[in-house]
Amino acid sequence: QRKVDVVPNAIDTGLYQPLPEPSQSFVEQYGLRDFVLQVGTVNPVKNQLGLIEALYDLPVPLVFIGPVQPAYQDYGAACKALGAQRGRVVFIDQLPHSQLPGIYALAAVHALPSWRETPGLVSLEAAAAGCRVVTTSIGSTRDYFGDLAWYCYPNDPASIRKAVELALAAP
Repeated sequence: QRKVDVVPNAIDTGLYQPLPEPSQSFVEQYGLRDFVLQVGTVNPVKNQLGLIEALYDLPVPLVFIGPVQPAYQDYGAACKALGAQRGRVVFIDQLPHSQLPGIYALAAVHALPSWRETPGLVSLEAAAAGCRVVTTSIGSTRDYFGDLAWYCYPNDPASIRKAVELALAAP
């Protein structure tokens, strides 16, 4: 009898074949393209605050799509306050999942410097849409992405920034 079963995380690849077109409706509504994106609930595990801090003076827009988790309203408020201070930061509470492929295709990088991931379904979706992926070094992310992502340590702003800058500079 086996003590462990491996159950891979997966996404609906049908949404990404062929590669999605960049979302023109998003461009029209927000006036943004080639931004750093993070999709997911706003909470300390996903490290939105760390991402904003690490990229504070980098002249690239940041877009966060996902609601503030109810238990972390103070954290969400801190993220939004720092984002407002930085400028060029957009928080979008929620969008239909069907709109995400085109937004991933529009973003320059999807960054998820989490404290843990298995591997982050949003990172898999972003990669499937042709978006560069920055992800945490913690968890099983390397098992999924191998050399196809840039890795960072969530407790190290310089590591986050370097990974994002390398991803932004990559083809």
